[in-house]
Formats: sequence, structure tokens, C-alpha cells
Amino acid sequence: MADVRRLEFDVQLEKKDYKRLVSNNIMGRNKFAVFGMVGVMIISIGYLALGAAGVIEMTDILKLVAVALIVAVLGMFAFMKYLTNRLQKSDFAYMGSKRHMIFSEDGVVSEAFDEEKSKEFEWENLYNGEECGSHFLIFNTSGMIVLVPKRFLTEKQIPQLRKIMKVMMQSKFKTKYKID
Repeated sequence: MADVRRLEFDVQLEKKDYKRLVSNNIMGRNKFAVFGMVGVMIISIGYLALGAAGVIEMTDILKLVAVALIVAVLGMFAFMKYLTNRLQKSDFAYMGSKRHMIFSEDGVVSEAFDEEKSKEFEWENLYNGEECGSHFLIFNTSGMIVLVPKRFLTEKQIPQLRKIMKVMMQSKFKTKYKID
């Protein structure tokens, strides 16, 4: 393919990378809904507190609704924590260890110092790619995720990686940034 160059760099994933991944992809998608849910939770807690203090009169159904809303919001945050932990465990072999990443026409290679932990992905087996504010994310057909935090890339490498992914993945790659 034309305009595809080889790009190499090292990454070292940490727990904060997975937290950022989950929060960007769940909460970052619809900030209005998240702020709305937090607002509903605050109003529900206030309503229950005012009712318990005897300031307002509460019906049983409204108490139940307020408690259900609080449980739903807390459940969402617990689910995010679960996803973060699950992603960390699925990629535990790489946590804290350096990996050498290679993006080229052939695919994506994630080399570890232990050859058994190295992975190779051909572009045909990658079904989705995305660029978020803090990272690039690539999904493999077997359910694996290739996470590339931008903090390991130089200012010159970010648009280069964006272009490689766009050329090789075509419509399967999403970004809000301009690709030359």
C-alpha cells in the first residue's frame, strides 16, 4: 500500500492506562448522560436526606425510586471498576513490562522480552480501530485489545500512526483528527 511506513516505539502499560481507557470509552462518549446520572444521584440523596429529617413528606414509591436511582449510578461506577480490572487481568502479562510495538503494512507486532508473550496481528484480523484523546485502541477478532497510550509517541509519530491505521484499516478506523 502506498504511503504506509513502518513505525516503531516502546510502550509500558500501567493501571492508569486501563482506567483512562474505560473512563474515556464509557464516560467520555456521552458526558451529558454521565453528568445527568450524577445529578440524579445527588438529587435522590438530597430527597432522602430531607425526608429523613422530616422537612418534606415522602411517599414509599418515591423513596424506592430514589434508592433505585442511587443504586443504578453506583452500579455504573462499580461496572467501570470491574471492566478496568478485567482488562488489566486479560493483559496482565504486559502490565509494567516494556513492549516494542511495530506498525507496518504487514500488521501490528507487539514484541515482549519473553517471546512467548509477543503477539502479531495481521490487518485483516483487526476489526476496529479508534483514536481517543489519550490513546489508540485496536480490536482483534479474538477479543484482544491493542492499547497504545499516546504518551509513548512523539508529536511526529501520532499523525504517522493515525495515517497508517487509516490506510490499513480504512473505514474500520475512527478518529476525530484530520488525516493528511
